[in-house]
Amino acid sequence: MENSYTYDTQVFSVDADINGRWSPYTVFARMQDLADLHATRLKLSRLDLIEKGVVWIIARANLQMNRYPT
Repeated sequence: MENSYTYDTQVFSVDADINGRWSPYTVFARMQDLADLHATRLKLSRLDLIEKGVVWIIARANLQMNRYPT
């Protein structure tokens, strides 16, 4: 199983604050998008798991950032 996964994305103005930093919402949204893409690559996507009668969800998250991405 892969331990890491990367992808390139575009950052739109709506994703950033007045200083050009990602908002906390955007950070969590991108992390969830990345988790979905990674799960799909591992054949563990929502649709793959529904066929098996199970699903995965993010029930709780805690994020501590030293600096938000720009």
